[in-house]
Amino acid sequence: MTKTSILLSAVLLVGPLLTACGREGPIPPPDRTPPQVNSTIPANGSVGVPVNLSGGITIHFSKEMDASTINDQTIALAEGQNSVPGLVTYTAGVSNAVFTPSSVLNPTTLYRLSVNEVKDAYGIPMDAPYICSFNTGTAPDTTSPYVVDTDTKPGNGSVNVQPNAPIIVDFSELVVPATISFVLSAGSSTVPCTMSYSGTNAIFAPSNVLAYGTQYTAMVNAGVRDLAGNTMQNDYIWSFTTTAASDTIPPVVMANTPSVGATGVAVNIAPSVMFSEPVDPTTITFTLSAGGSPVAGNMTYSGTIAIFTPSISLAYSTLYTATVSAGVRDLAGNAMPNGYLWSFVTGTALDMIPPSVTGTIPAVGATGVAVNLAPSVTFSEPVDPTTISFVLSAASSTVPCTMNYSGTTAVFKPSGAFKKNTLYTARVSAGVRDLAGNAMPNDYFWSFTTSKN
Repeated sequence: MTKTSILLSAVLLVGPLLTACGREGPIPPPDRTPPQVNSTIPANGSVGVPVNLSGGITIHFSKEMDASTINDQTIALAEGQNSVPGLVTYTAGVSNAVFTPSSVLNPTTLYRLSVNEVKDAYGIPMDAPYICSFNTGTAPDTTSPYVVDTDTKPGNGSVNVQPNAPIIVDFSELVVPATISFVLSAGSSTVPCTMSYSGTNAIFAPSNVLAYGTQYTAMVNAGVRDLAGNTMQNDYIWSFTTTAASDTIPPVVMANTPSVGATGVAVNIAPSVMFSEPVDPTTITFTLSAGGSPVAGNMTYSGTIAIFTPSISLAYSTLYTATVSAGVRDLAGNAMPNGYLWSFVTGTALDMIPPSVTGTIPAVGATGVAVNLAPSVTFSEPVDPTTISFVLSAASSTVPCTMNYSGTTAVFKPSGAFKKNTLYTARVSAGVRDLAGNAMPNDYFWSFTTSKN
C-alpha cells in the first residue's frame, strides 16, 4: 500500500469518529422570551413600609438573569426627582435582585422603584421598563417578625390532611424570602420542598406527594428577617398527620389542549392534559411526536394539569400526536389502566397574543357577596397554572388561599370564611403565561364587598 493510500484510509477512518464524538442533533435555540419583573417586596402600592429598609427591596424576575446587568444603573430608587443611593445584589438560582438603601428613608414619603435595561442569561433585554411605588410609614420598625399560629396551614395537630395540600406559613409582617429556611420531615426522612412567597405568606410545595397516614413535622428556622432587618428569634415547629388512603378509583384524562383533531394550532403551543384528580407527577409519561419522531421537551405539573413544553417551536402544517402513557397514579396509588392519545395539526403562525382576564366571580364591584364564596378568575385562553400568582386581602391582612385550575378558570379557596360587610381586594399578578409562553403584561385588580348578614 502506498503512503498516499494509507493517508487516505486514515482520513476516511477519522472522519466518522469526529462526527460521532460531536454533538448529536442541533443545539436548541436560547429562550427568546423577554424577562419580566414578576413581583417586588414591598409590593407595588404598599403603605407603611419601614423607613429602615436594611433588609432591602426584593425584585423577583421571571427567569435567570445576567448578573452583570443588575446594578445601581439598571435598578434605581427615587424620591421625586432625587435618586436614593443604595447597594444592588443578585442571587443566581432564585432570580432575585435586592436593592438596599444606603441610609434610612424619609417617613410618610412616596418612593418609586424602576428596573430597566436588564438582560436575562441569554442576553435578551426586558421589552419595557418596570416601575412601581410604595409609601413609607412614620417610624423605624424595631419589632421582630414571627409566625402567626392561627394562620399556619395545616394547623398544629391537624389530622386527615390531604397529601397534596400546600403548607402555608403566615408571618406577622413582610419578610425577605431569601432568609426563610424551612424543613419538612417524617421520622428521620426529610422531604424536599419548593417555596413561593406572596404577601406575608410562604407557601411550600413538597417535591413528591406526601405519604398517607403519616405524621409530618415542619420547622421554620430562626433568623427570618423582615424588611427592616429584624430577625425572628426562635424556630417555629409544628406537626400534622395526613389522611389514611381510601380512594380506589383510578385517575383518567378529563380534557386536553389543543382539542382532539384541532387544526391551525400555533407552532409555539405547549400541549396539556387535565386529570380527574391530583396525581403523582413522577408517574406521568407525557410525549409528543410527529411522523413517529419524538419531540424534545419537558413536562411540568400543577394541581391536576400536566403541560408538555417543546424545546423548540413545532413545524408548520404538521400532524402531531400527544400521548400520556398508562400507569399514571393518583395520590392513593391507583393507576390509570389505559394510555390516552390525541392528534392535532399545526398552522402557519406563532401565537403572539398574551392572555388576559375575561371574567371574575364575584364580579368587579359586587356587593352582598356570600362569606363562604371561593373567588375565581377566567382567562381568555388556557394558561400555565404554575405562573398564576393570586393575592386576596382585606385592609392590610392577606387571606391565604389554595388554587384549583381547570380549563381556563382558576378557583381560589380561602382558608376560612370571609368577614361580614368587608371590602376585599383581589389581584392576579402580571406574568401569567399562556401555553405558547406569552405573558400577561399587567396586574389585574378587582374588589368586592361581603354581605352584612
